Amino acid sequence: MTESGIAGLEITRADGVERIALTRPPRNLLDPPLMDLFRAAIVEADAADDVRAIVITGSGEMFCGGLDIAQIQAGANPVDFAAALVGLLRVLPGLGKPLIAAVNGDALASGYSLACAADVALAVEDARLGTLEASVGIWPMIAQVPALQRLQP
Repeated sequence: MTESGIAGLEITRADGVERIALTRPPRNLLDPPLMDLFRAAIVEADAADDVRAIVITGSGEMFCGGLDIAQIQAGANPVDFAAALVGLLRVLPGLGKPLIAAVNGDALASGYSLACAADVALAVEDARLGTLEASVGIWPMIAQVPALQRLQP
């Protein structure tokens, strides 16, 4: 088994499975550097000969609460967040290995899109999955793409 810790991620490889966990509890919120690292870790695992499947999950009691909106409210560029999310979501459908979302708690907003983009999502019984943006008067344009792709016949 191999383990590595990258700021905001915990990566473990054992028995042909690469487990990539978001490690920013309590909500495991995403920002551009973390999304770039997450994407790179997934792409690297997909290219590894000794990996047969990739599992993404969250640490603590939440899978992922979406983007770190507090950073945007504090002045971070929302375009950077959108571009990083698009970059992350863009690679997932083209992976050559199965991507499994182990939804250990709520998967909200962009966390929901990650769960929907996985080949298989397994969730704990009390997990809430979905987007919240409409409740504040905006449409989750990027986060809805994987969910809408799942609805296509």
